[in-house]
Amino acid sequence: MGSGARTIHEEHALIRAELETLRELADEIGTLPPVGVLDRAARAHEFLAHTVMPHAVAEGRVLMPLVRDRTGEPTIGIRMTQCHVQVGRLVDELEHQLAQLRAGSARAERELRRILYSLHALLTAHLDEADEEVEPLLEAELPEDQRRELFGAIERCAREVADLFE
Repeated sequence: MGSGARTIHEEHALIRAELETLRELADEIGTLPPVGVLDRAARAHEFLAHTVMPHAVAEGRVLMPLVRDRTGEPTIGIRMTQCHVQVGRLVDELEHQLAQLRAGSARAERELRRILYSLHALLTAHLDEADEEVEPLLEAELPEDQRRELFGAIERCAREVADLFE
């Protein structure tokens, strides 16, 4: 995901770039034809399920243990991991509502809007928290070469997780 990243902000740049497309789609539901909503929501789901979630799993496996070890307290890691779980639940809900929309459910568009706004808000807050709390910790605790190795390990782990679901 973040090839060559040296900071949390760089690592999350792709997710940040896609966040506005979630909000924009949510804003446009009701004005777009259902086929347009379905197409864009399916692309959003693909990105979330096959890019964001593998990255979240990789952070949980690689980054959060380091954060817990370096801070001596689990609060940051717990909050970040809980957010990953909530995002996963919403991605699953999005997948379900896509199936409902394909089946012609009148309620599906309203539920899609709720899910997309929730994902946008949750991921925005999560990325901001990572920038404000995790990034300073990494800069203080790890020299640049170790940060580069850390982000390489996160990227490799994310690819391995994504490959399991392809």
